[in-house]
Amino acid sequence: MKAKIETIEQLRAERLVLISSLEHSKNNIRQDIYAIREELQPAKNAINFLGNFFTHKNSGILNTGIGLGIDMIVKNGLMANSSWINRLIVPFLLKNVTSNVVHDNQEGITNTIFNWLKKLRKRKKSE
Repeated sequence: MKAKIETIEQLRAERLVLISSLEHSKNNIRQDIYAIREELQPAKNAINFLGNFFTHKNSGILNTGIGLGIDMIVKNGLMANSSWINRLIVPFLLKNVTSNVVHDNQEGITNTIFNWLKKLRKRKKSE
């Protein structure tokens, strides 16, 4: 047990020691939390990657067109003779993955499409 505090100076000194100890403890906790976050980052990345297979980010007409294209090509074309479970699961996973890829790269994809359309217009005008 600590010595008895008898004067105001001793009280102030003890208060400074306690404040310093509190700040030291807070810094240790912050460092521990940062270390835990760094250790869990690979698991977080894996969960985000796997989440792309099961979540759908709807971003408008581009994803709708891609979804219809996947249905037509994969579900009705490539997997026409597959079992019903495969015809259900594979297009679902493909739609989700492409939806997330398109959502993440939407600006670049739309710029590429607009550039192609400009080139087509120039070709038609020159003909």
